[in-house]
Parts: sequence; C-alpha cells; structure tokens
Amino acid sequence: MGFGLEPDPPLGTITRTPLDPTQRLLIAANFGTTPLKLSPLPDLARRATLVTSTDPNRASGEADLEEVLLLAREAIVLVVQPIDNGAARD
Repeated sequence: MGFGLEPDPPLGTITRTPLDPTQRLLIAANFGTTPLKLSPLPDLARRATLVTSTDPNRASGEADLEEVLLLAREAIVLVVQPIDNGAARD
C-alpha cells in the first residue's frame, strides 16, 4: 500500500496517510529560475489534490493539472488518479 502526505501537518512533523490503491502521488519540481507550467499527462485524470508545496503561500486542495504553474524553485506533491485504458479524461 502506498502512503500520502497529510495536508498541512504542523511544522516539523512527518505524517503518513494511506492512499486509495488506485491513487498515485505526483511530485513535480521546478529547479529553474522562471515559472513553469506542467505538461499534459495523458495517463492521469485532469483533476488532482494538491497536498503540499515548498511555496508557503500556495494553498492545498483541488487542482487542475492543466492549469498548475510551478513557481521558480518550487516543488509540489499531488494525489492523482490514473486513467483506465479507454476511459475519457475529465
């Protein structure tokens, strides 16, 4: 079984929450000095849940993978749902 991060844990703590067996973690990092938009990911549903970010001003919650803009030197963790073969992307 995989593990996810609990949204907004107290600073300095590590928490783990089991993921649904059909969910996956997507970790994206921008090591550059300019913002970067995520590229479309054909095997993942468009909707995701942002769990955490290195940007303290980015709120956790629902996210549209086609609209996520990573700031310079930012990393994020999202819970995503793979698309079944033949299923429509929402």
